[in-house]
Amino acid sequence: MKDNRLITLSFRKIKKSLKRYFSLIILSLLGTGFFIGMKVSMPNLLVSLDDYYKEKAV
Repeated sequence: MKDNRLITLSFRKIKKSLKRYFSLIILSLLGTGFFIGMKVSMPNLLVSLDDYYKEKAV
């Protein structure tokens, strides 16, 4: 019974401030996407940097 009350109150709060809720969700998704993008592209950036230094060191 108590869990049902908590869920009901949570949904009521979200419904009351829907714009704020969606903006927080979008902000979280953007931050996560940026972090994942940097994590995925880091090995390629390091290889490019190594190639550049090898090319210029001659």
